[in-house]
Amino acid sequence: MNTTVSIIVPCYNAPHFLKRLLAELLRQTYPHGLIEVVIVDDASAESVAPVVDETSEKLSDFRRLHLVRHECNRGRAAARNSGIINSTGDLLVFNDVDDFPDPDYITQLVARHAQPSIAVRGNIRVLPELRARSAYLRFRDSRFPGGRRRQEWDNMDYENLPPCFFITGGVSVMRSDLLGVGLFDERFTGYGGEDEEMGYRLFQSGVRIVFEERARLWDGDDATTLERTCERYRNYGMSAALLFAMHPGYRRYTSIHWHEPIDPCWDSAKVRLIKRIIRCLLRPSPAKLLQKWLQAMDSWRLPWNPPGLLYQYVLRACYQQGVRDRPPNANSFSTGKVKS
Repeated sequence: MNTTVSIIVPCYNAPHFLKRLLAELLRQTYPHGLIEVVIVDDASAESVAPVVDETSEKLSDFRRLHLVRHECNRGRAAARNSGIINSTGDLLVFNDVDDFPDPDYITQLVARHAQPSIAVRGNIRVLPELRARSAYLRFRDSRFPGGRRRQEWDNMDYENLPPCFFITGGVSVMRSDLLGVGLFDERFTGYGGEDEEMGYRLFQSGVRIVFEERARLWDGDDATTLERTCERYRNYGMSAALLFAMHPGYRRYTSIHWHEPIDPCWDSAKVRLIKRIIRCLLRPSPAKLLQKWLQAMDSWRLPWNPPGLLYQYVLRACYQQGVRDRPPNANSFSTGKVKS
């Protein structure tokens, strides 16, 4: 194996996570001389340079350890683009700062990329110690591909996943394939949408998205709560306007299109009726009450897991609220492409 690998790590106000991640990368079984780590500090309040300096000697056998710092916060898409521009590897591995890979993670990814024209979704799971104390995190873990019950995947092709599975916390793609469709679109400045949009462009170009169960990494974000996720879903509901304005055809690959405003050009009478029913069912008041109850279940740390449908109802209602909160001109974006 002589594939050079660039691990791109966006970082914002998370020096403790970065320190642990760099320690985990030291344990990688893939030849260190073929791995470079590019950290993008997106204008953290306190620079992560001391953490990088502290670890640099330990990573001296790596191909390169490089830190890029933004002077102002530019968002996830811009941070990943800076990482791509400042990297040199054949294989780009996007890794969130709070996701910790198993020692053979890079080895498994490189082996899978022996197949041409694929993006590989790693097997991310929530750390067991976090799952043990949070019913919500147990639900979150159950929604990752590796955490779902097999019967949920009977109709899912692991070798050709929909573009919505291109989630940049634990995904890899060959540099040539990504640059063939351009960089991440930096108009996505809020939470959500920029990775799916990239996944859709790759999908359209013929790059398959596949799931690799053996490439395991662990979500270690101990600040993830239902309340925080609800806020992210509201933001996602607003930012997805750009996604659908750029790619109307994307709606056939994701269930979130049911929450979009009625489109007379695309929606049949049946679809319009279903959308109206969904809006009536996902009311803010009952969703808020249910959210508070679910949060109380977490605070009591009961061993019981509430039905997953309750969490899905709350999160879908939050997304729907984000759709309602969009500015009047949200669907009138320019659709110019971001070039490499």
